Amino acid sequence: QLPFSAIMALVDEACRPGPCESDAQPSIFSLWNLIIRPPRARYEMSHMGPGKFMAGDVAVVRRDFEVVNPRGHTLQCSIFEPHMDGVGDQDAVRPVVVYCHGNSSCRLGALEAVPVLLPLGIALCTFDCSGSGKSDGEYVSLGWFERDDLATVVTTIRSANPGRAVGIWGRSMGAASCLMHAPRDSSIKAA
Repeated sequence: QLPFSAIMALVDEACRPGPCESDAQPSIFSLWNLIIRPPRARYEMSHMGPGKFMAGDVAVVRRDFEVVNPRGHTLQCSIFEPHMDGVGDQDAVRPVVVYCHGNSSCRLGALEAVPVLLPLGIALCTFDCSGSGKSDGEYVSLGWFERDDLATVVTTIRSANPGRAVGIWGRSMGAASCLMHAPRDSSIKAA
């Protein structure tokens, strides 16, 4: 098993522009590209559902927004906010779980958590990592740079509502991102 630093060196080498120097390089690049550039999940925004809907007895409002990560990539994000009285309680400070999708996936993966979290009064934020879904970027790093995407989204949520409790949850590559980010942010309430 290669150490992670060796893997990242291979990523840097594979992403470096320039002609192939030998007959072996094109096949190595193609193999490596399957890992760092998996098929991008494509979807329409209509697949995210309506902007307002009911999850059980709870009215839910989805708001889409964009953030820019440290590498300059624009990330596409959505937050689902519960309104427990059915009309809207925008002043309430509700906890939020930030969901990180897996490799070859996108923010649609978080939709299965809507009927679980929202009726409990917990908001759900999800985003397309750089190189995935509708976000900018060409490659994924299986969690290494995606942890910075997560940090950017968490910072944005906190700046909008400083008292809000934030938890993180990920699947596959997203779980790796969460595990690498959590030690850097002691204010994360659950991972």
